[in-house]
Amino acid sequence: MNKEIYCGECEKFAYEDTDGYGICGKTKKVCYCSDKCHLTNGKP
Repeated sequence: MNKEIYCGECEKFAYEDTDGYGICGKTKKVCYCSDKCHLTNGKP
């Protein structure tokens, strides 16, 4: 059973600002700390 992982829980989540926005170290895309991980949850 896969656990849903959120961007803020990931070690690749970098440069988080005070609003919770950061950059995914793998895709280099901007994401929010409460977004579900696109890599583990199959999103584009």
